[in-house]
Amino acid sequence: MRAQIAEAQQWIQRYVPDYRIRTIALPHGVYPRDVSWALRGEAKGTTYAHDAILMVSGGAAPSPFSRGFDRTRLPRIQALERDLSAWLDWFDKHPNERFVSDGDPATVTVPTDRRDTLKPDVKLRVIERNER
Repeated sequence: MRAQIAEAQQWIQRYVPDYRIRTIALPHGVYPRDVSWALRGEAKGTTYAHDAILMVSGGAAPSPFSRGFDRTRLPRIQALERDLSAWLDWFDKHPNERFVSDGDPATVTVPTDRRDTLKPDVKLRVIERNER
């Protein structure tokens, strides 16, 4: 697995030399017990470091400030028309489930009734918003 990760990084860097690979999706979505070696490691003379591991699917990812956020099991919406349409419709019907950002990384906006879903160690200024 380490060799496959290193080879993929070598291939990408051959064609896009300045690109920093930040995430990885493990082959077939198979998770080993210890994922630390997939986040950081070395093989075939190539050192790699990832910020997150993407799951094969699983839906919308929680906010990085949410208690449910796990950078080693980051769900994603598959780019299939059926899945995209279903999720866009769901978010249209549940607008308060969206992560909202004003672009300021020091501010988290969260519905008042969802404030308890934030990680307890979040040291950011929180602006509560009422449901629409």
